[in-house]
Amino acid sequence: MISGYHLPVAEHYEKFPYPSYPFFSLGSWKALEAVDCSKWGAAIPIRDIWIAGCGTIAPLMFARRNFGANIIASDLSSRSLFILSRRLKLFGMRNVGLKCEDLFDTKYENAFDAVDAYGVIHHTISPQKSFENLVRSLRLGGVIRVMVYSEQVRIQIEELRRRAREKDLKNIEDVKSFLLNEKLDLNGDLSHTSGIADAILNPMVHVFSRESFEKLISSVLSIKTIRLEDRGNFIFFGQKI
Repeated sequence: MISGYHLPVAEHYEKFPYPSYPFFSLGSWKALEAVDCSKWGAAIPIRDIWIAGCGTIAPLMFARRNFGANIIASDLSSRSLFILSRRLKLFGMRNVGLKCEDLFDTKYENAFDAVDAYGVIHHTISPQKSFENLVRSLRLGGVIRVMVYSEQVRIQIEELRRRAREKDLKNIEDVKSFLLNEKLDLNGDLSHTSGIADAILNPMVHVFSRESFEKLISSVLSIKTIRLEDRGNFIFFGQKI
């Protein structure tokens, strides 16, 4: 079930599944190393993993790098999950179960040894509650990874979002024309349709300063910080205590 708060977000990702990768893409070795949950700092073996807001490809990489674990991959978008299911079948990955569900309303408790929400909670009505739900789902000693947008990194994108809203731009072709008229260096997400849609048209986005993100993290007393990376957007690793 999708929360009424997030129906616009779900509809957005039905139209623009994210991220967009060539169908036969396996992911780089560097990307695979980054999703090796045994290296995140858990105090317990990694048997069960939850990827919340999984998108179209991440669980394939998790499955390849954590082949002995049982993985639940959930997302608001059934279309994203369909694309993902085809990828998993293509590469013979059978340790991933798919669920169309809303992180905001999940009731998992002490269910997972590792949880990932990479670029997810900043698209929910309450990143605070979403983070609490993620932590609640962890077993003692389990580990979590969360990425959120940095307000500094997003300065240009947020200004473009503001101006696009002022112009009432809702069609992706109109947004592309708007960006071209700005004579911007369109790289990264702004170099392809699904990235442009996610950057400019996503209906719900929160951005964080380091201070505001640390405040969110510290408000949940059952999690301790392993490390907080801020080389761009913020990436947090924590352990359930």
